[in-house]
Amino acid sequence: MAIAQQYRDMPGGTSAGDGADNSQLLGWLLPKIKEWRQYRDDNYREKWDEYYRLWRGIWDAKDKLRDSERSRLISPALQQAVEGAVAEMEEATFGRDVWFDLVDDSADQTPGDMEKYRVQLKEDLEKEKVRKRVCDPC
Repeated sequence: MAIAQQYRDMPGGTSAGDGADNSQLLGWLLPKIKEWRQYRDDNYREKWDEYYRLWRGIWDAKDKLRDSERSRLISPALQQAVEGAVAEMEEATFGRDVWFDLVDDSADQTPGDMEKYRVQLKEDLEKEKVRKRVCDPC
C-alpha cells in the first residue's frame, strides 16, 4: 500500500475517493516554495545568476571585473568547490542506511504503527529513486 493511501486512511487524511493524494501537504508546501523563491529573487537574484553562471562555466560580459579584461577563461575551481560542498551534504544526508526517521507519538493508541509507515515510506522513496533525483545535477 502506498504512503498516499495510508495517509488517506489516517485520521485527518483525505478521503480515498477524492483522488487528492497529498493535497494537504502540497497545499502547505507550494506556497512556502513560492515565498522562498520570491524572497531569493527579490534580494539575491543578480548574485544568484552570477554564481550560477560561474559555477556552470558560462561566460557573460557582466562578470568582467574591469573594462580592459579580455579573457573568457572561467576557472574550474569554483565548480570544484561547489561540487565538493554538495558531495559533503549528500554524504551527510544519505550516507547512512537510514536517512530519515518518524517518531511515534507516546499518546498514540496503536504503538508501533510508525514502524510500518517508516518501512513503507522508505520503500516508496526507493521506488521513486528520490535519492538519485535529489543528488543529480540540474
